[in-house]
Amino acid sequence: MQFSIASYAFHRELAAGRQDIFKYIQDSRDLGMAQLDPWNGHLSLVQDEDTIIKVGQNPDMTAFSSVTNDYLDKVKAAADDAGLPFGCIAGGWGAYL
Repeated sequence: MQFSIASYAFHRELAAGRQDIFKYIQDSRDLGMAQLDPWNGHLSLVQDEDTIIKVGQNPDMTAFSSVTNDYLDKVKAAADDAGLPFGCIAGGWGAYL
C-alpha cells in the first residue's frame, strides 16, 4: 500500500513560518510517502500571481512572471530530487508542475 500526506495537514506549520513547500517535500520523502499532494497555500507565490492575472484585461493572453516560473522550476526540481511525483494538487496547479 502506498501513502501520501496532503500538505494541508501542515497548514499550521506553514502559517507559523516553520514550513514551506520545500520542507513539505523533504518531510514527505523522510516519512516514506509515495507522492506529493500539495495544497495551493504552500504555493502562495503562484496563487498570488494567478489572482493578478485573472483580474487583468486579457487573462487568456498572460503568463506567469520569470520569478514565478523560476520558483516552480525549483519546486519541481526538489520533488524530482526527492523521487516523488505530484498527485493531486489542490487548486489545479498540476498544469504548471
